[in-house]
Amino acid sequence: MMNRLLNRSAPFRGRRVQSIHREVEKCSEAQRLRTHPGVRALTALAFVLIIGDAERFHSGKQVASICGWGPGRSLEFRFDAHHPSV
Repeated sequence: MMNRLLNRSAPFRGRRVQSIHREVEKCSEAQRLRTHPGVRALTALAFVLIIGDAERFHSGKQVASICGWGPGRSLEFRFDAHHPSV
């Protein structure tokens, strides 16, 4: 049953991925973030939309605090096997 649902949603996933990439092409900040190893389109776009202008922070520690990343926290990411390029 799950496989049937996933197969039916495949065309919509493709359109979402294309939309994300189009938005990143319009955003110079997201494009710059993509130059860092491991930063993909969705991560870059989300960071720009949530954090905004990083110049307003005095340090990287403040940015990490906003993201919920702090000392002693594990940064575990799970990537969707269906969207390795996002």
